[in-house]
Amino acid sequence: MKRILYWITACFTIIQILTVYSKTVTIKDYETFLNLASIINNDVDDTLIIDFVENYYDMELFREKLISYHEFYIEKNIIFKGNENGTIFDFINDSFGYFKIISSNIKGKRVRFENITFKDFNPSSQSYIGLFNFYNNNNSIDSLKVEFYNCSFIHNIVTNFSIMITSTKLSITEPQLTFDKCDFYNNDGKDYIIVIHKNSYALDELYKYFNILFKDCNFIDNNISLQLYNNGYVFENCKY
Repeated sequence: MKRILYWITACFTIIQILTVYSKTVTIKDYETFLNLASIINNDVDDTLIIDFVENYYDMELFREKLISYHEFYIEKNIIFKGNENGTIFDFINDSFGYFKIISSNIKGKRVRFENITFKDFNPSSQSYIGLFNFYNNNNSIDSLKVEFYNCSFIHNIVTNFSIMITSTKLSITEPQLTFDKCDFYNNDGKDYIIVIHKNSYALDELYKYFNILFKDCNFIDNNISLQLYNNGYVFENCKY
């Protein structure tokens, strides 16, 4: 009997720990979506899941509210999760609501996007703005980990991913940016992915210090180019 009570107590303790350190925020309305950055930055859990339950989100509302972007720090594991049928972020040929993601000094944390379609992003004359803008503001390049799983990128213009990092002379083998089972359709941009090294003057062979992995991805009817000198690329089982 004592042994049974012990295991019940142990299981209850584990459940309590998981409850404390993991949290899910459900995005049911636009008001919550508009406050997304504040929700993320003020959360103290180890893992935060942002659950988008709707099929479609009109990003034009961010223009109406004059909210240019979501800015948050990677101080925890953050998962942006679309619903099982896929969730669409429609930028309506504009850029309001883009993402600005900043790494912290905390290693081992990552940002992950699942089952989300990003479409019709177009910054117009502000070509320096990417759909996703990543900043590594410290000397620990391995603190920046971003993953896209089962996501689609459709008819996005100019730069989709802008990455500014402070590199050290430590070569990186594990990719910092990963696309797994993602689709790219009808995108158009001279520099689709831009990686900028703040201290490039001190480094040789820049491609060694930032790696991007495409795994089981499809590229269809795109007019894009990728930089080859500032980062490395790995393509595994992709279709073009």
